[in-house]
This record gives sequence, C-alpha cells and structure tokens, in this order.
Amino acid sequence: MAITKAEYLKRVTDLEKLSTRFAGLAAENGWVAEFCRETGFCRRNILLRESRMASIFLRRSVFEFPLEPGPKVGEKGKTVVCILPGNGPVYSIGKVLSGAYLSGHCVHFKYPRKLPKSGLRIAEIIAEIGLEGITLSTDESESAEDFATQKRDTARNSILVLFGSDSWFASLLPSLQGWYSKIVFEGPGNDPAVCLRGTNSDLASQEIVVGFLNNGGQSCSAIKRLYVHEDDSEQVIAKMIAVLRNIPTGDPSDGANWVGPIKSKRVLERSIDQVAEAGRNGACLLWGDPRPQSTGLIVPSLLSCQPSDRIVVEETFYPVLPIVTYKSYEELMNFIRLSPFGLNACIFGNLDMAVLTTLVGCHKDVSVGRFGVREERVRDLASIGGYRRSAVVIDYREDSGRTVKRNGRFELQHLFDEIDLDWF
Repeated sequence: MAITKAEYLKRVTDLEKLSTRFAGLAAENGWVAEFCRETGFCRRNILLRESRMASIFLRRSVFEFPLEPGPKVGEKGKTVVCILPGNGPVYSIGKVLSGAYLSGHCVHFKYPRKLPKSGLRIAEIIAEIGLEGITLSTDESESAEDFATQKRDTARNSILVLFGSDSWFASLLPSLQGWYSKIVFEGPGNDPAVCLRGTNSDLASQEIVVGFLNNGGQSCSAIKRLYVHEDDSEQVIAKMIAVLRNIPTGDPSDGANWVGPIKSKRVLERSIDQVAEAGRNGACLLWGDPRPQSTGLIVPSLLSCQPSDRIVVEETFYPVLPIVTYKSYEELMNFIRLSPFGLNACIFGNLDMAVLTTLVGCHKDVSVGRFGVREERVRDLASIGGYRRSAVVIDYREDSGRTVKRNGRFELQHLFDEIDLDWF
C-alpha cells in the first residue's frame, strides 16, 4: 500500500520538528556534557556534527522532496534496520532518516551501547515527536550483532544499514546475508589530500589542518594522508605547522579545544603500532608528539612517511597525519592506489585530469580546493557508499537466489526504494 498524502504531510512536519530538536541539542548543556564524557569528543565537534549537521540533513530532505507525494514514492511498510556508529550516532540518524522517513519506511536504530546516557535523550526526543515506525534501542545489554540478528528473524525482507569497521562487518556478514533483502555498509575511510603543482599553500594548509582534525581525527571522513610534490613540500608543511601552533587541545568540555583524549584502547594501541612501524621505516617527525599521553590525548602531529607504511595505507583514527612526497604524477597515482579504502578525497593546485580521474575512480566523493565536510555540501555528505573496503551494497535476489555486490556512491532514497528520483 502506498503512503497517503495525509501520512506524507505528517512525516514532513515530523522531520521539521526533529530537525529543530536536533539543532536545540547544542543548548542542552547536560546532554552535550554527557556525550562529551562518554566519547571524549570535544564540545565544538559535538555541536557541529551531532547537533547542527544532523539537523541540516533532515531540513535538506524536507526542502528537496516534493510538497506532496508523487507516484514514485516508496511503498509503506518497508523496514530499515540501522546499526549506528560510536563516533557519529545522531549525525547518522539524521542522514538515514533523511532518506527513509518521507518514503514511508519504518526504521529501527541501534544506538551504541558504549554511549547509553546520551542515547536516552535522543530516544526521548523521537518518542515525544511521535515519529511513526521509528524506534531507537539504547539497551546496554544488547550488542549490535544481537540486534541485527533479532531483527533479521522478525523482518526477513528488510534492509540493513551498518556503519563500522570493515573487519567487524566481515565477521558479521555470514550470519546476516540472505536474511536481509539488502545490506548497506559504510565503513573506514583513509581519505587523501593531494597537493598538485601550483597549490596555494596558504589555502591548502588551512583546509588540510581542518580536515585532518575533523572530530579530532576520530572520523572516517577526516583527512588521513597527504601527498605533496617534493618541490612544494617544505612550503606546504611550514604553513601547516604555522596553523597547528594555534590549535588548542586538551579538556574536551572546553569549547575552544579542537582535540581531546581518545577513549578507545583499540585506537590508542593502533596508533602506537602504526607510528612505531613508520619509525622503523625511517619516518621523520615534522611537528608534534604522536605518543599518547596518560590521559589518552595525542597532540596533533605531522610525520614524513614512506608510501607503503601502514599509517599511510591503513585507516588511522587519531590526529597524526602522514605526509608522502612524490616526484611525478605517475608516481603519485601509484601511491594513491596503495590504500584499499575509497571514501572521500580532496585535491588542491592546478588540476591534472589523470590524477583527478584516479581519485574519482576510487573514492565516493572528491572535493576540489576545499576540505569536503562542510555545510554547503550537505547533498554530497548525505550520500552513502564508497569503493573497495570502504563500503558495499549487497542485494539478495530471493527469486533467483543470487547475491549482487556493488561499490560506488548512492543516494539513500535510491537504495531504499530502487527508484529514479530525478523528478524531485
């Protein structure tokens, strides 16, 4: 049964209310303090990602969908199950609902059990607005794996959306594949910044620092590696160091600080291993101190590395930026391809079509001249997907028993409804 006009208009109003409430989280000091305590993320990052951007995703969907439903809006009754990430749960709620709710779907969210108290407030807001068919589990005793399995048994034809690590996804997939009609996974990013010849070092240095310190480095969309021509590297690095001198770090509850402590033991251990391996391969410390302090704080740092170092080709989740110099664009393109991840990328300087084509061919989103995570690019940020180990969409065709896997960039409405939304 298709969603009715009355139901559709109610859902438009619901999303407008939720957008306003998410924006209002910025003024709820108790909630912000609790989220800060549970994650270690800095207040300024929480206000931007979990309040403002989550609100903007929802507001965007209201303005971009038609004023009333058309013949191509999805059928009512489809169920979406979503496992939320620990580093952006409210951000991801906004992203997923912007693609599902106006099409008439039900969505069951699993909030990270490591963030129980902040999740209760989000569940309260959803209940107060009365979002039809939307639930949020904050059960600390229930793992994401148990949640996905339980929903698997009650909604065989539903769609599963997961955010997390690729290794975790690989371990979970065998127990879920074939039960869900579609599995949508978005995972690690190892996002490169590329400085070509002719780069404006003043602009690039500002943008790259903002990018690699996105959420204090604890974001799959943060810049994780920098490639710069050997003749330009000294100037670009010097300008970045000048910017980093003025970046405050420390207590995450202090609204001025950009980087706070890392609470994940696994991430801290990974940082030690990756930095140590780079050191054995001759990495040179250019700025900062990549060793974790007793509080878990890692000072924003720059390392000159080899292109095949683990810290370059694997995902990092901390504020240490590996820098690789190159001699030619051919060498640069070979370096870019060494990493098995393909989420986002940004490029500076005089564009070379071969390099740009290489980036576009293996990354979901490529921004030119700026770091890509910014409000005016909300349409791009609302997309999901990636290449290689960063993302996959798995379709299970029950009629033929075939499984089809796809990489690339997708609009969530397209994935949920399998329709062409150009008419919007």
